[in-house]
Amino acid sequence: MRQNLYNGSASENEISQEPEWIPETGLNRGLQLLAFMEERWQIVIGDDEFKTQLLHLEFIKDKEGVAI
Repeated sequence: MRQNLYNGSASENEISQEPEWIPETGLNRGLQLLAFMEERWQIVIGDDEFKTQLLHLEFIKDKEGVAI
């Protein structure tokens, strides 16, 4: 799969480098994208707790040992 994305977008190339996609990986990726949006358009979306709710991924944060 990684070879197929060689000529893909920067985002495709970035996510293809993840060795394993687990719920925490998805949460971290979502937080990264929201941080990019905040910087790119100079907006404030909120803190990581709010962003996690916005992504509808609060069930991941509620698991033991998961820090955002």
